[in-house]
Amino acid sequence: MNIYLRNFGIWLGAPLLLTWLFALIGIYIPFLNWIALIGGTITGIVMTHKEIGGRIQFGKAFGVIAMILGSFFVLGIVRTIIQWGADDIGYMLPYMFSSFFIELLFITYILVFTGMWYMFEKAGKPGWGSIIPIYNLVLMTEIAKKPTWWIAMFFIPIANIVFMVMLMDGQSKSFSKETGFTVGLVLLSPVFMCILGYGDAVHVDGNGNNTGSETSDSDLLDQL
Repeated sequence: MNIYLRNFGIWLGAPLLLTWLFALIGIYIPFLNWIALIGGTITGIVMTHKEIGGRIQFGKAFGVIAMILGSFFVLGIVRTIIQWGADDIGYMLPYMFSSFFIELLFITYILVFTGMWYMFEKAGKPGWGSIIPIYNLVLMTEIAKKPTWWIAMFFIPIANIVFMVMLMDGQSKSFSKETGFTVGLVLLSPVFMCILGYGDAVHVDGNGNNTGSETSDSDLLDQL
């Protein structure tokens, strides 16, 4: 847990603290909080991924980030009391709670998409392809060793369900996973893709050879 606390504390907590101090003294820079939130989270993930050796635990990462955001939620209440007075805090709390949960949801999406990015790289595919519509389906058929024409079936009602399940099964088997993991991919696809990306799963080709690596020299995230 210390690795997570250190990396996210430095790359996420420190920038958020800076934005909090700016707001406290009345300096407002548009979107500064979101820049700190997004940049800090992505950088924290990358640094933790490198330090651990490509085996991030989603739950620990999410827990530390939630704790940091919760701390700044409390600091936000303190700043509001200092700037506006305790009498107005009741009016501000609903907005602050909604903002907190939106940030937490956004962070979850970042964790999920970064995990998918790493999963694609493990399979020897470009990580950025995981966030490009349609193209990510092309890559997924290649990862699962299925014909590319299957993509057309994803747009046909009923048939799309059947073919998507078979695609998930092929993807699961390409990482040497069992049927239970296929069920997880079908029901909670983003989460289980994160497990493949962050964990120690290795993609293999039809001959049982590793087709990717834990990290890629061309990984754009690794350039941070």
